[in-house]
Amino acid sequence: MYRNVFLVDMTEHRGLEQSALRSVQAYASECNPELIDWFKLPRQAQPELTKAGKVFSVLETGLQLWPQIRQRLLELSSNGYAGCLFHMISYDPYVLTEARNLSRPEMVVRSTPLAVLLTKYRTSFGSARYGDAGRPRPSFNQAVGLTPQEGLELTKRVLKQYGHTSPQKALLVVQLRPLLVRHDQRARKNPMDRSSSRLISSIIAAGTQADSIRRYDVNGIPGTERIWLVDGEGCGPSIAEPAAVVGGNGSNGAISFDNVLTPSIEGSRSGSITRQTPSVPTPPAPIDGLPDRLQPIPADGKHELGTDKGRQRTRAIEKALTAAGVYSKKPQRDRLFKALRSCLSSDGPRKTLLQLTREIRREASAAAGGDFPFWHPATRGYVGMLLGAGALLDESGKCVRGGLFVGSSQIASFVESLEDTCEAFLLETAITRMADITDSDKVPLAHALFWDKDSSDRDQIEDRLEQVLRLLEGRLNVTAGGVWYVEGPGKGDKERTPGAA
Repeated sequence: MYRNVFLVDMTEHRGLEQSALRSVQAYASECNPELIDWFKLPRQAQPELTKAGKVFSVLETGLQLWPQIRQRLLELSSNGYAGCLFHMISYDPYVLTEARNLSRPEMVVRSTPLAVLLTKYRTSFGSARYGDAGRPRPSFNQAVGLTPQEGLELTKRVLKQYGHTSPQKALLVVQLRPLLVRHDQRARKNPMDRSSSRLISSIIAAGTQADSIRRYDVNGIPGTERIWLVDGEGCGPSIAEPAAVVGGNGSNGAISFDNVLTPSIEGSRSGSITRQTPSVPTPPAPIDGLPDRLQPIPADGKHELGTDKGRQRTRAIEKALTAAGVYSKKPQRDRLFKALRSCLSSDGPRKTLLQLTREIRREASAAAGGDFPFWHPATRGYVGMLLGAGALLDESGKCVRGGLFVGSSQIASFVESLEDTCEAFLLETAITRMADITDSDKVPLAHALFWDKDSSDRDQIEDRLEQVLRLLEGRLNVTAGGVWYVEGPGKGDKERTPGAA
């Protein structure tokens, strides 16, 4: 039987911490844990240590916190807890994903979203709480809560006030209802009212259909769904404004929204304002630089492409390269190329691929200045491209190959014409994976491989595509039906000993 060790990241919890603490303790108690470690912000409540473990008061969350959590995992696995089953519990999808990727035979890691445990805990004890004598039990389907339209207007104002107006600052969906309840008690969940129970999903569906709210999740993991406001302007009055209207609560400054309606909601009730809703939902446009699995999801829940055929084709090529594990967008790829040249000098110490990957990710991230938060998946795709192209060399000048133990391979240098070699490999992979590329796909190929919205124009990226196509001369051919195909092994599949960069 496995020995169980728990690491709990509660830094992104909003509201009272007791519900999070109890849900984790209830979940862990089923496994008889040997140790529970907690990572929390200094202002959050101190967990009660009923088992061996530590409490880490930290200032970072998410990506910035992960290195400390990773160090603790490795420390425990080599210091008395080898062979244990490690449970990583967190709100943050990147912490959960990285923890799962760290799993190996001698250190099995399972990741569980904290939001799922909270939902399970509230569901298990919800009926008992509603049975309390001090709280009247609502009657079934009693319409006392917010309507979806009222909830959407309040959600837009809440997202605007708290700054959730971009995918980088998106709000966890599980944290939406507590925020709404803080400003309007009618948003409180009533399990006996189907409309109340489904209020959040109805709000998100209405918001995504009107393209005022967008959402994404990570690999379909429950509890990782996040939303943000598409446009922070034009969302009605801010939440702080009605305070002057309500203020009859004395000097305590409490704000109530029970009897306050914004003009847009009041108008919808009186019939003086009619909301124009498009008959066909418009799929949200893809976000430049965001990994494919994190792109916004349309109202019907399906990943669909825009109506423009060229954009559809570009997205299909990007998806094929992402599925191959070799894709990163041009702006991030160029930063990673620069970081690789900086981190791997000819006279510097030899580094393992794992060490080199960390260093180039940190340097590229620092150079970007926080404009792009998804450096982990971008770096994974970049390193996959390097390995597939055979661009990394060991001390004997041979190409470093991908494999189960490639992370410990010593990297001494890289090939000359690094960018040309790698981008020719990307083009070859796109042609091979798609298996239906024709001459009419040149523009989508150029956009998928080389588009940088800050510095590119169409002529520039088409010229670059022609340069890279020339690198496949002698191997790139066309079928009788006009479909491209590449013959023979690529440069990345040959043993070569060129002059190292």
